[in-house]
Amino acid sequence: MGQGGGESGTVVVVDGASSVVVDTRAWPVVIATWFGEPTEALVERYFAVHGEVVDRARASRTRFVLITDTFATGAPSPKARKRIVDLTAAQAPDVAALTVRSFVVIESMLMRGVVTALAWVYPKMAESENVATITIALERAFAELDAARVARPVGMTPRDYRRPARP
Repeated sequence: MGQGGGESGTVVVVDGASSVVVDTRAWPVVIATWFGEPTEALVERYFAVHGEVVDRARASRTRFVLITDTFATGAPSPKARKRIVDLTAAQAPDVAALTVRSFVVIESMLMRGVVTALAWVYPKMAESENVATITIALERAFAELDAARVARPVGMTPRDYRRPARP
């Protein structure tokens, strides 16, 4: 498994043919774009990176919005799904307070089924809002930031965002 910084403000985590790009360049909007079938190791490393995002929010006393973009991912294995549920449940109690809102971009019916199944196993995951496109996710993220009185990212609009290339 490899990890490297891409553009400033991005972390790329790779495990075999699977990867996730965590983009914090539009802080306090964090976008995690998944590629390939998530493995257990990739899920674990992603949650470590997410922990760093939470640490940043704590240190800066800034709440954030998380967007999980599944447009290029496959269904995780049952073991990887279990790791997602277990690691989500194990998060520190203040993660919910630090997260203004969480959105999941779902463009495929297969991923919609996976996300629904995860929410059945761990109902707290149903608190994330499923949306059809990255633009909708960003528009809603900005609206949530406004409602929470958290400053929007400087110099970005929902239509400016370009998804990362597959690592």
